[in-house]
Amino acid sequence: MLSIIWFFFMTVFFYLGYAQYRNSRSALRTFRIRKPAIPDGGEESAHAAGVIDDFVEDFNQYLEILSRNIKTQYLIASGTYFLAGLAALVSWILGFIPK
Repeated sequence: MLSIIWFFFMTVFFYLGYAQYRNSRSALRTFRIRKPAIPDGGEESAHAAGVIDDFVEDFNQYLEILSRNIKTQYLIASGTYFLAGLAALVSWILGFIPK
């Protein structure tokens, strides 16, 4: 009976490790903004467009940093789940050894 429990824990931990690893492969999408078609907005329109472009660039840099941090967290979680799965595997195998 105890070996069934260890087998269950092993499969759950290995699946969670795989799921976290799979999540680490995807990155956040970059932010884009559509520019409105303004025929002749003058100097104010050009200034507003410049401010918007600066914001989009800064926000995309923030998203890149956030994406790297999330990837690191997913990889750490994946590794710990795989270690827990390995420990459950060893316990499962040791459960079959006669005493």
